[in-house]
Amino acid sequence: MNCKEAKQISIVGYLQNRGFAPAKTQENNLWYNSPLHRDETASFKVDKIKNLWYDHGIGKGGNLIDLVCTADKTNIQGALQILEGIQIPNISLSFQQQKEHIPSFKIDRIQPIQNKALINYIEHRGISLQIASQYLNEAYWKSTNITTEQDKTYFGLAFKNDLGGYELNFGIGNKSIKLSTSPKGITTIPGSKNHINVFEGFFDFLSYLIYSKLPRAFSTIIVLNSLSNIGNIMEILKFYDNISLYLDNDEAGLRATKQIKDKYPHAINRSKSIYPGSKDFNEFLMKLNYGK
Repeated sequence: MNCKEAKQISIVGYLQNRGFAPAKTQENNLWYNSPLHRDETASFKVDKIKNLWYDHGIGKGGNLIDLVCTADKTNIQGALQILEGIQIPNISLSFQQQKEHIPSFKIDRIQPIQNKALINYIEHRGISLQIASQYLNEAYWKSTNITTEQDKTYFGLAFKNDLGGYELNFGIGNKSIKLSTSPKGITTIPGSKNHINVFEGFFDFLSYLIYSKLPRAFSTIIVLNSLSNIGNIMEILKFYDNISLYLDNDEAGLRATKQIKDKYPHAINRSKSIYPGSKDFNEFLMKLNYGK
């Protein structure tokens, strides 16, 4: 897939695939709760004729490649690989027809981790198979290449959320490719009723276990799987006296951390004390492992 082909893919279809539905319509514009940050006012606009997006919450917009690069924190080549790995039709239907006809890829098989390539990828990220196997599986799915119309089988690590959907992660070279199935949601791992730890992604949670030399999670764990899920945990956090936050040290992560601390001042931002010079916990762990 090249950039020209990618830009012709429907942004509406991509968002549907990622579990986002429009909150309202205005002529040719569809408005969403932003997939890029916590958003309660549906400030993310898609012009379905021009196939362009604009997020009023962060003052940024562009084409589908720009959106994938921003959402998945990757470069253009990584965005093209992500788009080639998921089934998104080029839609020219009405909004109601779009909701009825947009398919998403479906996982064919879930099993314990045994694929050597995935084991190598886990270890490259600084995580032991013993720890990863407690919380992850490997998944296989088929997707149709929109250019060749041929099916291709993909595999990756699967992390289940509370709603039954999966976060999928696999490596291509040095790049991490992230996908998700619907429905999207947080993942809760029960533990201590007094202490809760909040992570942005599952590799950060696993990095915490490795760094802390813990055989498993003892505190209650919430993995957001997307910063758009911040609003879904606010009521949960009120039941905990001790809240530790391990979000990313980028602009979006710091903004989410501030949102939580504004409501729960006793929450502690662990990212500032443990990995201040790294984007996230896993990047920090990999620096420790490889001496970078």
